[in-house]
Amino acid sequence: MATDYCKYHPLTTATWHCPACHISVCDDCTHITGEMDNVPNCLICNQPLTSISHNSAIAPFWQHYTDFMRLPFNLLGILCLLLLMILPTIAPETMLLPLAGGSYFVLAIYGWGLLQHTATGSLKFPTLKNISTAISRLSLEVSAAVAVVLVLLGLLAVKSIAGAIAVSTLLIALAPVMLMAVVIDKSISSLFQHHAWRHIWVAMQLAYVPLTGIVFVLVVTSYAVTNLMADILPVGGLQGLKQVLYGYSLWVMMSVTGYALFQFQKPLHFEVLGKKNKKRVVNRKLDNQAARLEVYLKEGLYDRAAALMKVVAEKQKKNPEIQERYYQLLVFMQDKEQIPYQATSYLEALLETGQQALALQVLIKLQFLIPDFRPQTPDMCFELAKACAEQKDFPRAVSLLKDMHKDSPHYANLPEAYLLLAKLLYDKQNEKHEALEILEYLVLRFKKHPRYAVMEHFWRQLGGKPKSDFMD
Repeated sequence: MATDYCKYHPLTTATWHCPACHISVCDDCTHITGEMDNVPNCLICNQPLTSISHNSAIAPFWQHYTDFMRLPFNLLGILCLLLLMILPTIAPETMLLPLAGGSYFVLAIYGWGLLQHTATGSLKFPTLKNISTAISRLSLEVSAAVAVVLVLLGLLAVKSIAGAIAVSTLLIALAPVMLMAVVIDKSISSLFQHHAWRHIWVAMQLAYVPLTGIVFVLVVTSYAVTNLMADILPVGGLQGLKQVLYGYSLWVMMSVTGYALFQFQKPLHFEVLGKKNKKRVVNRKLDNQAARLEVYLKEGLYDRAAALMKVVAEKQKKNPEIQERYYQLLVFMQDKEQIPYQATSYLEALLETGQQALALQVLIKLQFLIPDFRPQTPDMCFELAKACAEQKDFPRAVSLLKDMHKDSPHYANLPEAYLLLAKLLYDKQNEKHEALEILEYLVLRFKKHPRYAVMEHFWRQLGGKPKSDFMD
């Protein structure tokens, strides 16, 4: 079967297909709903997508059953099994139950290490380092839960064989999906969240059947062996045999489960932590937003693109690149209603990152598009006016500063801004009368300002006298 490639990324293998739009896309070009029980939706029609399996890329787990059978038998695993077999034979009968709980806890910890190991795609014998690095608070919580369940099953079997078989069958069907949900979600609560299970079943589809089949065969075989030996071995020996057989079955099951995660990593959105990318941090949400924007633009869905960019821009106000993308999109769409608001955010981001020269260029182009545009904050007007003055664009600098006392009478830097305005009017535009009016306003209103002496000196230099009615 020929490989299908993403419509929007022609070099990337497609993992999803939209039956409604008749297109195939990669993981990035999908709409993530945020709910694990739902498959991704199509960005165009918003309908659920169907998974495209590429079995040729990763060999399926059922082809490696011999590898999973041997994986537990490294030196650490063998020593652990021997210890679990010997301890019940030498321990008092009254200690068998708590000993079983502790043993199953140890078995589960080692099994979790195997799961984490095979989830990277490795089928080599795990080292002590592989196992130790997998130990975490989460692994201890899962191991404790597994130990409790196995002990309870043992107690149930004493009272009712039929009940134990029924519960065991249910657990066999659910154990792999429960463990996979915990690994994906990194939370012990996922053990009991059925919506997380549905997400995995949808991704794996019929492949989940052989996964539970392997577990079923292992558990049934272990049960059959221990049942046959029940009349032969003493209580301690039988307990040791149970621990070894059930422990081995648990290890194989966890090894297969880990590899299944690796095999279905794309539809499961599972980030594999192997050697090449164990330090990689992926912000799935941001990556998806960028991909969605790309799809919308390629499809000419500019309204959707603008709506998405607006959300992103509001969350990243200090990111000039994000602000620019949204601004350029609005300019392309000729949305003159939204352009002034976004232009203000874009200019603010540029000024905060020290890009005054670029901000000035944006302002010039913007005022060509919208002649009466003026930044909405006095700080922006002042900063852009200073940039204009440095670039010898004096008329634009003056226009940015004029009437600031009317628009922002309580602006903290108003004296500095108006002092600059007065200098530009007098020195650069030969507007002595207007400069004098500005200085008179400063002298009358800001007598306690640290630069009052400079204002007064400039005012007296121009020969002006206070006008009592200028305050109105």
